[in-house]
Amino acid sequence: MAFYSKSKEFGPLEPLFSAPARILKGLRSTLFLAVVAVFLFPDPVLTQPTLEDRSMPSPSLTADPLKNRSELEDAWLKAALSDVRSEEEESKVAIENAAEGQWMQGEEDGTGLLKLYGRIRIRLGQGILLADRVIIDTERKELYAEGNLIYVEGQARVTADRLIYDQRLGAGILYNGEGYRQPIYFTGKNIRGLGEGRFSISHAYFTTCAAKEPHYNFRARKAWIYSDGRIAAAGVVYSVGGVPVLPLPFYYASEWGTGVISQFGHGTLQGYFFQNTYQFAVPSAYLSSFLPMAYRIKADIYEKTGSHVGLEMYRFSPGLSYVLDFGMADFKRYEVVADPRTGRGISASNQILQDDGTYSQERHKWYKAFALIAYQNKNYKENSVQKLSIRYEDYRHRLFETEFGGRYQPDTTIPALYKKNEAGRGIPRNQTDWTMTYNDQRGDLNITVKASRNRLWIERPEFDESRYEPTQDIAPSVKIEKKIFLGKIADLFPVYWDHTLNSQFKKLYSNGDPYVEYNENEYKSGLRGHFSLYPYITYRPSAGFGVRKTNADPKNLSTTDEDVIKAAAERDSYQYWWQEHDLSFGPHELFLRAVYRKKDAFKEELKDATRSDYTGFNGRQRVNEVEASINASPLEDLNLQVLSVYDFRQYEYDVPAKERWSYPVFRADMLFNMLGLFRPGRENLLSRRRAHFLDLRVVNDYVYDPILKRDHSNLFGVIFQAGGFDLWLLDRLRYLELGYYWYHVYYDPSLDHMRFSSKLDVKITKWLFFEMELESRLTRPDRYDSRNYDADSMCKNDRCMPESLLPETERKTDFVRDFTNSLGVNGQRARETSAFNIGYFEGAFLIDAHDYEIRLGYALEQRSMLGGSNSVQVVNYYDNKIFASFTFLRFDVGGVSQRPSRFILNRQRVRPGDIGVQSIGP
Repeated sequence: MAFYSKSKEFGPLEPLFSAPARILKGLRSTLFLAVVAVFLFPDPVLTQPTLEDRSMPSPSLTADPLKNRSELEDAWLKAALSDVRSEEEESKVAIENAAEGQWMQGEEDGTGLLKLYGRIRIRLGQGILLADRVIIDTERKELYAEGNLIYVEGQARVTADRLIYDQRLGAGILYNGEGYRQPIYFTGKNIRGLGEGRFSISHAYFTTCAAKEPHYNFRARKAWIYSDGRIAAAGVVYSVGGVPVLPLPFYYASEWGTGVISQFGHGTLQGYFFQNTYQFAVPSAYLSSFLPMAYRIKADIYEKTGSHVGLEMYRFSPGLSYVLDFGMADFKRYEVVADPRTGRGISASNQILQDDGTYSQERHKWYKAFALIAYQNKNYKENSVQKLSIRYEDYRHRLFETEFGGRYQPDTTIPALYKKNEAGRGIPRNQTDWTMTYNDQRGDLNITVKASRNRLWIERPEFDESRYEPTQDIAPSVKIEKKIFLGKIADLFPVYWDHTLNSQFKKLYSNGDPYVEYNENEYKSGLRGHFSLYPYITYRPSAGFGVRKTNADPKNLSTTDEDVIKAAAERDSYQYWWQEHDLSFGPHELFLRAVYRKKDAFKEELKDATRSDYTGFNGRQRVNEVEASINASPLEDLNLQVLSVYDFRQYEYDVPAKERWSYPVFRADMLFNMLGLFRPGRENLLSRRRAHFLDLRVVNDYVYDPILKRDHSNLFGVIFQAGGFDLWLLDRLRYLELGYYWYHVYYDPSLDHMRFSSKLDVKITKWLFFEMELESRLTRPDRYDSRNYDADSMCKNDRCMPESLLPETERKTDFVRDFTNSLGVNGQRARETSAFNIGYFEGAFLIDAHDYEIRLGYALEQRSMLGGSNSVQVVNYYDNKIFASFTFLRFDVGGVSQRPSRFILNRQRVRPGDIGVQSIGP
C-alpha cells in the first residue's frame, strides 16, 4: 500500500469539532458517524504488491480478491466506486461510517485525538479503508488504524495488522500486510509508503502464480514498488515448488516483461560452463528521449577458457534507436594440437610453453564494445529529414565472440538483426568497421557527410602482439546532390537536371602506418528524363558532363613507389562526357531490356597507354558497353532471365566479338505454392489469414563460356518450407525448412561442392517442443563417381597413378561409407578425410513448464583455428557441446496481454484443403 501527497497541509478542524459533546451524543443514539475530515491527506495509490516473510501466502490470496469479501464490504465497495467526485474532493480523507467515536482535545488551539471504533469505513482518495479502530492525531498529523484492516482500490486488495500514516512526510507503513494486485500475490513484514506512487517492502514474498500452491515465488530482503507497474528488489531468491533454485543480487521487472536464462553444459574446449542472462524492459523509458528501453546482463563461467560478463542495452523509437553491447572477459589461454592418440584427434591444455622453455598458465583481459546508433528527425512542414548513424565495434581479440559469444538460448528478434553471428553461434571478427554518416535532406537538396575506419586483425607469433591495425580511413567524405525539375515535354514526360559533388579524403595504411593520403573530388551534372509509351515501351535517357581530380601524397615510400602512386592519381584526373540509355520493350510477361553506358574522357593529366585514342575530344574511352537482358514471367511466381554485357571499347589489338561478351547467365526462379498451385493469387495479404504454408522454391543459374564455347558452371538450389500443420502423432509442425544447392563446374568436377541445410521446430505435446538446425557440405562429389577412377581418367597426360598413391582426401568412396566416416564411427582419421562433413548441428528439446522453459540440447560445430606450440599450425576439429538451459519467462508484473516475452497463439486444427476456400481463424 502506498500514498503520495499533493503537498497540502491539514486544514482547521473547527467545522468538525465545534460542538464535540453534541456529536458524541449523536453517536450514542445512532451508532453512526458520517463526518468529513477537513485536513488534507495525500491520495493513496496502491501501485504494486506488498509482502511478508512467510513460506506461503495465506489461503485468502489464492482466490479472486474482489470476490472474496463479505456483504458489508461489497456494499461499501459499490458505494465507493459509484461515487464520482471532483479532484479537490478526492484529495481529502472522508470518514463515512463508524460505530462509535470519541474526541479528546488537549490544546487550546483545537487540536487533539479523534478515536473511532467499530465498522469504520474511510474513503482515501480512490480507495476504501476498512478497520475496527482508527486514531487521528490532528496535532502530529498522523493516522493509526488496526483490527481487520482492509484496503481496496480498483483491482487491488490489501489486508494488514496495523497502519500508520504521517501526512507531513507523505509516507505510511503497513505491518504484516498481504494482498493482491493483479497479477501479483504478496506478503511483507512492513510496507513503507515513499510518496509519489512508490513504496518499499521489507522481508518480501511475492508471486504471480495463481495456483493454490504457487509453482514459483520470490523472496527479497527489500523490495520497491512503483505505481507504473515497476518493481525492484535486492537480495532475491527465486524458488520453484518451494525449493530455492536461483539467487539474484537484484531484481527488476516491469509490465513489458523480464526474463532470466541460465544454462549449464560441457564443450570440447570450454569444458564445463555456466551461462546466465538476465533481461528486462523499462516501459517508462519510451517517454524519454534517450534512455534504454531494454537491458540484458550476462555472466558466464567456463572451466577451461575463463569467465565473461556483459551488458546490452536497446532502444527502438521513431527518433533515437540504438543497440549497445559491452563485455569483459578473463580469458584462460589454451593450446590446441592435433593428437591422434585421443579419440577426438586433438588435445587442448591451459599449460602454455613460455620463452624460457617452461610451461605455465596465461590469463588475458579481453574487452568488447559494440554500438549501433541511429537518430532521425523529420519535419513534414518544411519537407526536411536529418539522419545520423554511428557504428562502432572493437575487440581486444578477434576470437572474443568465438570463445564467449556462443549462447544456446533464444535471442530477441530485433537485436539479432544487428549482429553478424547467428543466434547462439560466435564467429571470429577478422575485421572491424567504424562508420559515422550524417544525412540532411531538404526538399531536392541532399547532403551526406561520412567518416569511417576499417581495421584488419594481424596475427603475430607473440600472442599479446596480435592486434587490429587500420587499413583505410575516410575522414571525411562529403556528397552534395541537387535535383531540379525543369518541366515536362508535351505535359507528359518529365525532365530533371541533376548535380552531384563528391569530395573524399582517404588514408591508406600498411603494417599500421599510413603510406599514402588521397584527396578525391568529382563533380557530375546531367539531364535525365522518363518517357513511357504505355504499356510496352519505357525509355529513360540521361547525359551530361563531369570532372574528376585526384591528389596523392605518399608517405615514407621509395621514389619508385611514389612515382607509381602519383601516376595513378594523374590517370584518375580528367574531364568526361557521359551518357546512359535504358530501354525496355514488351509487356511484363516478356520484355527486352538494354542499358547502354558510355563515358569518354578528355584533358587527362596522364593518358593511359593501354587504350587507343578514338574520340573526337582527343581523350580516352572509359566505359562503352551495353547490358542486354531478356526477362520473362509467364506465371505469377516464375521469373526467367538471360543477361550479358557486350564491350564496345576499341583496343590497339583486335578483339573478336565472341570475347567481347561477358559470360552470359541464364537464370530461373520458381516458387511453388503447394496449397494453391492452380488458384489465382490473393488481391492483398489481408484478404485471408493463412494458418499454415507449404512452399517449394527452385533457383538455377547457368553460365556459358563464349570464348571457349563450352559450358562453364551451374548453380542449382532448392528450398522446401512448411509450417502450421497439426500432425497425427505430433501436436503441431510449427516450421520445417530443407535446403540444398549444388555448384557444378563442367570442365573440372573436382571444384564441385554441395551444401545441405535444414531447420525444424515441432510441437510434440502441449508442453514439449523440439528445435533443430543442421548445416553440412560435400566438398568432393566427384569421389562418388567411379568413372573418375577408371584407366583413362587415372592415366591422363600419360601419367598413370594407382589409386592407392592418391591422397586419402581424393580416393574413391561411396555416400554410405563416407557419411559413416563423417560421423566419426570409424575413427578420427576417417572423419577428417571424408568428403561429406557436418558443418554445424544444434538440437534441443524444450519443456514449457508454466512460466519458464527448460532446454536440453546438443551442439556440434566444425572449426579451424591456429594451434600448436607456436600457435601458427592450422588445426581442424569438431567442437561438441551439451547444454541445459533454464529460461524464466514471466518475471514481469503486468497482465498476460502486456507480456511481450510470451505470446498466446490461436491453436486450431486446419485442413489443408480449406486453405483458399474458407477463412481460417475466428
